[in-house]
Amino acid sequence: MQTRECVSSAELTLGTAAGCPSAEALVAFIASRADAPQVAGHLEACENCMLAVACLEAPDTTLRERTPRALPERVGRFRVLRSLGSGGMGDVLVARDPELDREVALKLLRTRAQGRSWRDEGRAVARVHHPAVVSVFEAGTHEGVTFLAMELVKGETFRSWSRDERVTLRDRLEVLLEAGEGLAAAHAQGVVHCDFKPANLLVDARRRARVIDFGLARPPGTGAEAGEAMRSPEGTPTYMAPEQLRGGAVSPQTDQFSFCVTLYEAVLRRRLRVDEITPEAAGTPEFERVARTVPRWLRPVLQRGLSTDPGARYPSMAALLAEIRRRAPRPHRAARPLVLAAAALVAAAALGALAGTALASHLGSHSPAASVSAK
Repeated sequence: MQTRECVSSAELTLGTAAGCPSAEALVAFIASRADAPQVAGHLEACENCMLAVACLEAPDTTLRERTPRALPERVGRFRVLRSLGSGGMGDVLVARDPELDREVALKLLRTRAQGRSWRDEGRAVARVHHPAVVSVFEAGTHEGVTFLAMELVKGETFRSWSRDERVTLRDRLEVLLEAGEGLAAAHAQGVVHCDFKPANLLVDARRRARVIDFGLARPPGTGAEAGEAMRSPEGTPTYMAPEQLRGGAVSPQTDQFSFCVTLYEAVLRRRLRVDEITPEAAGTPEFERVARTVPRWLRPVLQRGLSTDPGARYPSMAALLAEIRRRAPRPHRAARPLVLAAAALVAAAALGALAGTALASHLGSHSPAASVSAK
């Protein structure tokens, strides 16, 4: 299927909603993703356009292979209950494991025409044991479809959760720091996530961070497959480090870059154009304009973490997290009711003692005994 035909099929089958990029814009985006952050941001929220891009990137794969399929009744021993979500490369289902009597999330690879096997994701996550990283229970193949059985996290994405006006800056920072600890644990096991972003961070019902989707994870020092970088980089361009965009070798510092983009968005609650805040942009009007909106404590963190040179970033994720904790403003905690009550009792007791002393003094000066003595 040729490029123009592929986009036409996507437009005809899926429709083009108001506000969606044109077919020409999608083609230009694929040709030079780093120059189209607005399109990249739109793709995260629009499955129609994401499917069109997926079709363009794999001309040997028809659009039909990428459209949602009827839910299977079973995948292996797992009984499918409902759909949880769908993306450009696969579906996520909720299923029940009859052997352990629990619900799991099943991630199904939608097509075998491109991409590395999701078994690699299972192997990557299986090596990481941390409360902030979602657990993988099993990886397998059912009727030619690769699947991962994963822990089902009941919550919402960090992007959705952080939009709630009741969620404070301290709340957002605490969740992000937990996620950073999960990434650090992955790095310790030789796993670079390569696609950290707000959509791949869940916040569960207890406000705990859960890093998900290690589908693009790689060992440090590895880059894109031969020809892969020339076609298009894997990942979400808005959050990708320059070396990853080029298809070069990744490292824990690659995840640092993505983490710092997410940090910026978490603090300022707006999207970041990375080229506006990097050290290389210092002194330009755009840099000065953006810098004025960034809290002072955050500026040095971003300037280092978003450096285009991986070697100029923090030596480790742990070092980055320590710097954030050191610089971030301390919360102004309101006194708890119990503390206020205790303080009130102490104050009342003190006042009572003073009042008692004064009263005793007053009564003593007018007591019969005092009158007799005076006489």
